[in-house]
Amino acid sequence: MIRWIVSIAAGVVLLLLVSMASATTVSIADSGARPGNTVTVPVQITDATKLGGCEINITYNSSIVCMTGVIPGDMELLAYNIDNESMRVYMNAINASGHNGDTVSAHLNLTATGMAWDVSPLNITVVSLFDTDYNRIPHTVQNGSFTVLPTSVATISIANATGIETIPITIIDGVNVGSVDIALTFNASVVNVTDVTGGDFDVTIPNLEHVHEGWVRIGAFQTDNPGLNRNITFANVVFEPVGSLGDTCSLNLNVITFKDATPQCNLMPYTVQNGTYTAAAKNGDVNGDGVVDMADAMYLAKHVLEIPGFEEIIEEAADVNDDTVIDIADAMYIAKHVLEIAGFEELM
Repeated sequence: MIRWIVSIAAGVVLLLLVSMASATTVSIADSGARPGNTVTVPVQITDATKLGGCEINITYNSSIVCMTGVIPGDMELLAYNIDNESMRVYMNAINASGHNGDTVSAHLNLTATGMAWDVSPLNITVVSLFDTDYNRIPHTVQNGSFTVLPTSVATISIANATGIETIPITIIDGVNVGSVDIALTFNASVVNVTDVTGGDFDVTIPNLEHVHEGWVRIGAFQTDNPGLNRNITFANVVFEPVGSLGDTCSLNLNVITFKDATPQCNLMPYTVQNGTYTAAAKNGDVNGDGVVDMADAMYLAKHVLEIPGFEEIIEEAADVNDDTVIDIADAMYIAKHVLEIAGFEELM
């Protein structure tokens, strides 16, 4: 029994030693640049013991990114060869004294040659990785990618809204967006914000305490996930009318923070497109309560039949089948629309 336990313990220790010996990783991070621009990216070797040298190849798509230089890192760079036609770069570096922990074998200059949002893999092949005794170092590889970034500046916008409606605040052509803080202002005598829900960010925090004063503030940021790119939904805002039909007000965005997802939290340029809110009835909302539901079908039917108490309707919302006549057919159309019957999806 004792021998059996000792054998198990020895096996566990051996597995731990193997695991520790295999912890070394050769990696290149994701990166990007605008067309014609260059970014410098390190080739990293982490958790190494007595690192003596390496030979590494990296392949890529040269129609998207070209290698334009190799710069020594923490090791002595013996040789390198850039071959953009073959879409590969070779490098050979040594460290005679041995290096423990993390090191940079070399830095690569990557120049964007493709179109906006083109992506090239950056694939690593480790020809050799050895310690100062010329023993092979077990390792894993983490490949990266290169993205051609757009030349345009991000646009932060909110569309026009009317009635009870959910409208997104969007970011167009965003690049590695990490944190955003926006105050939305409006005329509280015309429109009310009843809710704010999250969009594409990991975390969204709305502050609705000042709605009655005509503004809300929304913060959003990334946590475990990388920064967001391209077309992004920042948040979704729910509006409802407060004023009389036809009242309008501006929906203005005041961008307080717009930063990237790097550790430096760099400020990024942007433009803003504001919107307009109109307190108008939705098609089908013939009783003017801000909601299209079965009550509107009932109300319109009783109006058409001239039943007392149902004389007043919002006429511009009543001709839902767009045949220029307000009649019982419109009441039927609303009812089938509310029940989501096929063919009645659109209120004209």
